[in-house]
Amino acid sequence: MSGDAKKCVQHLLEEYRKNIRKIAQLRYELEHPNLVSPAEMMEAMNFAKGTGEGSRPVGYISDKTLYIAMNYQEAAASLNDESREEIVSKLIPLEREVDRLEHYIQLLPEQQATLLRRHFFDGVGWGELCSEMRLSPKTLRKLREEAVDALTEMYEFAGVLS
Repeated sequence: MSGDAKKCVQHLLEEYRKNIRKIAQLRYELEHPNLVSPAEMMEAMNFAKGTGEGSRPVGYISDKTLYIAMNYQEAAASLNDESREEIVSKLIPLEREVDRLEHYIQLLPEQQATLLRRHFFDGVGWGELCSEMRLSPKTLRKLREEAVDALTEMYEFAGVLS
């Protein structure tokens, strides 16, 4: 078992809660995209109105503006698709990473799994865990090391450490 692999597993455990928050944010953004409304687009294009000064009459709209207006929906849909794809490209790997970690922890002996879940997933402090699990700090540290070693072996076996 390599030290780098163990550090990577430790990092995955430490980043779990942050990754859960990122997943929630990305899912929200995917479900509630920030789209440009037609009214906003028309207001942005309002600059093309003529003022009546010079050679252009009041209300003049250039061919360019008409082209932009006609292609607005297509361009907006394309931009919205790109935005969704960007969100999904971040969301899927994070979800896979979290799902894999949760699954591998589920494969550990119950006491090890409980320790890792309570400490890393629930944020329970070491002192509280000692009381809760009725173990000494030394025994708890040993149990954590065994759990992290077992997880590291699983990740190495699967060849999925980044």
